[in-house]
Amino acid sequence: MLYKVFLVEDEIVTREGIRDSVDWASAGLRWCGEASDGELALPMIEAEAPDILITDIKMPFLDGLELSRIVRARLPQTRIVILSGHDEFRYAQEAIQLGVTEYLLKPISAQDLLDALARIRRQIEQEQQQQEALRHLQAQLQENATVLRQRFLLDVVTGALTASEAIDAARALHIDLVARCYLTMSVRCDVAVEMTHLARLESYHRVRQVVAELLAARNDALLFTKDVDETGLLFKGDDPAAVQEAAHQLAAQITLVLAPEPSLALAIGIGRPVERMAAIPQSFLEACDSARTQIRKLTPRRGGITYPPHTLLAVDPTAVLTFLRRGELQALEPFLATHLSSVGVDAPELRAVIDFLATDVLVAVANFVQGLGGAVEEVIPPRAELESLLAALASADDLRAFARQMLTQALLYREQHTNRTQQIIEKAKQYIDAHLASQDLSLHTVASAVGWSPSHFSTVFSRETGMTFVVHLTARRIDQATRLLRTTTLSTGDIAYQVGYHNPRYFYAVFRRATGQSPSEYRQQGVSSAWHADGADQADFR
Repeated sequence: MLYKVFLVEDEIVTREGIRDSVDWASAGLRWCGEASDGELALPMIEAEAPDILITDIKMPFLDGLELSRIVRARLPQTRIVILSGHDEFRYAQEAIQLGVTEYLLKPISAQDLLDALARIRRQIEQEQQQQEALRHLQAQLQENATVLRQRFLLDVVTGALTASEAIDAARALHIDLVARCYLTMSVRCDVAVEMTHLARLESYHRVRQVVAELLAARNDALLFTKDVDETGLLFKGDDPAAVQEAAHQLAAQITLVLAPEPSLALAIGIGRPVERMAAIPQSFLEACDSARTQIRKLTPRRGGITYPPHTLLAVDPTAVLTFLRRGELQALEPFLATHLSSVGVDAPELRAVIDFLATDVLVAVANFVQGLGGAVEEVIPPRAELESLLAALASADDLRAFARQMLTQALLYREQHTNRTQQIIEKAKQYIDAHLASQDLSLHTVASAVGWSPSHFSTVFSRETGMTFVVHLTARRIDQATRLLRTTTLSTGDIAYQVGYHNPRYFYAVFRRATGQSPSEYRQQGVSSAWHADGADQADFR
């Protein structure tokens, strides 16, 4: 890696001498710019963000010390080298206080400068290694925390801990466990038709991810994995009836999302509410028995899929999906290092772990692409090709390469889709503005104009603009009405008609709710600050 160097020196001979006398590339450096004083240099430095800044002390307009003070505040990672004459050595103490890395006295030879820059390079590399080691340690701690959290919850619901032990362990893991009542749930799944090993795994992963996603916005339940085909939840609260209601609501949500899949058999067992931690295992036993009984009625007996317990505990079912939504391509390698860290097991378990984690990636990518409104086949290979790819995964490196390929394609698809989506939303906004006067302007007509279904258009429009379609449309109509009131002598009724309200009374009510004034009051007072759609209070128009 070449580290960027920027020079600020008012003496042109010195500046050109430093620039031209050093073989920067051979020294592992790259010259990225120069300036004759600090004032000219500052915007260039902020744009380039050099790794090393070399600056003279005495310069017109903005001297080296003041420049160093500003750079230290704005670019704290930049190393600073001060060049000073013998009569300026009194500035050394102030430079040290500023955190200057090197203080060199003029005249300086090319070798002296190279030696100083080599020392700085070693410092940067050492710090980078330390930061990488810290990131790795943090990732390990996070992984261990996930495993410990999962193991702790399993111990709670199986009765392996006393109440005092559970409370102490929960405190250490930053889990809020203490409540007046508890209730457990078991979400169990199987496949209703004969299918391949891969397809079964995909179904199981899909259930795990749906449950985790639905639980993400809640703070009244804790999620844990009991087996590849069974997910557990521990609800807690102050009132047994409220906890039961919360569990049944979540069960209904899970069923609503997953029931339309004909190949999936889904069973949800709910235990009775209990007041003591010691009774939680009994509640969980009831939940598991209920779910197991339902599954036996729904599907014929099949051999189970067995996985190493530590693999199930360590894998966060929402990790890949969360990364695809928020992560960037440059962060992919650190993510894979953490997420696939469990692929270090002995050979007898390796095949099962690879299958499990590869399927986890595939299901997350498929859910992500579908969530964007795209087709899965745009990112994931056809089934026949996919099964051969998965069968060829024989090592941790193979799995990492496969995951890298799938996630890279998904991230690139996100970027392309985002650009395309923004274009569609912009087209929709233009259509709205062009048809404001039409009484027939609606979500359906605009969706049709851009070639999307109304439901998909409504979801994407709200996500991309931060407001619902109705809020945006109303705000644009009020915006146009205020312009007409300020710039024309049209009657209020005519203005209402021109902005799509064919009922003047309704227009009057909407206008007052949006601006706090009637149309006539707005016009009479000659309001100078225009109403703007971007500032609309969305709650006014919901």
